[in-house]
Amino acid sequence: MTSTAASDLTTSDYQLAYDGVNYTLTRLSDGTSWSAASVAAVATSAGQGFDLAITSGTTNAGDVFKIEPTRMGSAGMSVAITDPREIAAAAPFRTAAALDNSGTAKISAGSVDTPPPNPNLQQPVMIAFTDPTHFSVTGTGIPASASAPPYVPYTSGADISYNGWTVQITGAAVAGDTFTVSANTGGTADSRNAVALAALQTKSTMIGGTASYQEAYAQLVSEVGNKASEVSSMATSQQAAADQADSARKSVSGVNLDEEAANLIKYQQAYQASAKVISIASKLFDQILALGQ
Repeated sequence: MTSTAASDLTTSDYQLAYDGVNYTLTRLSDGTSWSAASVAAVATSAGQGFDLAITSGTTNAGDVFKIEPTRMGSAGMSVAITDPREIAAAAPFRTAAALDNSGTAKISAGSVDTPPPNPNLQQPVMIAFTDPTHFSVTGTGIPASASAPPYVPYTSGADISYNGWTVQITGAAVAGDTFTVSANTGGTADSRNAVALAALQTKSTMIGGTASYQEAYAQLVSEVGNKASEVSSMATSQQAAADQADSARKSVSGVNLDEEAANLIKYQQAYQASAKVISIASKLFDQILALGQ
């Protein structure tokens, strides 16, 4: 099993069963299932963020496998750096407006597009306005159409995306205004990467884009807590049943010391009474014999 899309992973475990013809993948958290003629096909149709493959051996009808895609997800995590100065808090590129621009247009700090990074991400790029409503874009990795007439239409605030980055230019520009996008050498006074990393806490990147890391973790903790409570209740119930069975066993096969002591006293008293009766009978018998003589 390998992960294909982290955003589609869930916190659930799965069961893979083979009936001799089809493979059935069941999500244990809610019982949803998918079937296909091959392991790879059933994983693809399920779209749960992982693929499956039989790497050795042969499956037989009735075989069942348990799959835990995220159970050990944090087991291999470790701290890669110990010096905070090595944290890449800055974004890999920066933007700037030419000092001699005469318009009021401004360029945003920009953001990096979804990974993997573009190989030309840090290549210098120039955005030059040919008139208030059009601009050209030149630099490594930029398509030739962006630097030739009729150029790129300008809309204030619209995304401008090339080489794996996205920026926005807002305001009124005039012909000759230029803006640059270049490598963020040194990365001083820039925390865009750190801010983007912190934003992942509440961004919906898990369970098919429906939950954040925080929400997925809370769901996992809730499931563990519910399961622990369920197991604890079962243990209490089973212990009560065991105690009741043990009490019943002792009532049948055990010895009650208080009851046995009471029985001994009763038998002792009965013995003493019988001894007195025998003693009196013996005396009467002796008297009868004496009178007969």
